[in-house]
Amino acid sequence: MAAEEVLQTVDHYKTEIERLTKELTETTHEKIQAAEYGLVVLEEKLSLKQQYDELEAEYDGLKQELEQLKEEWKPPLPAFDFLSMMDAPTSQASAKKVPECVNEAEVWESAEQPQGGA
Repeated sequence: MAAEEVLQTVDHYKTEIERLTKELTETTHEKIQAAEYGLVVLEEKLSLKQQYDELEAEYDGLKQELEQLKEEWKPPLPAFDFLSMMDAPTSQASAKKVPECVNEAEVWESAEQPQGGA
């Protein structure tokens, strides 16, 4: 019986060695795949970082250019706010509300009235 037990023990150890070898191979393969994936992720990160740096440099350049243009730009003389002028009232009733326009409106009204007595 001792020889038979030894053979069973040897077979058991062979089976266990085969299982552990297979498991080690699978684990090693998974680790290699994870490492390769990690390298791809790092390469992508470096690429994105480079793109970010390039875009940031372009942004800074454009921002400086905008600031220079703002400093160099001079409004046309006289400096009117044309948008406000477009929204300004145009009727005579609203023109009379503006003090600067009262005299001019009166002049136009008196010029339109017929002069009597001739």
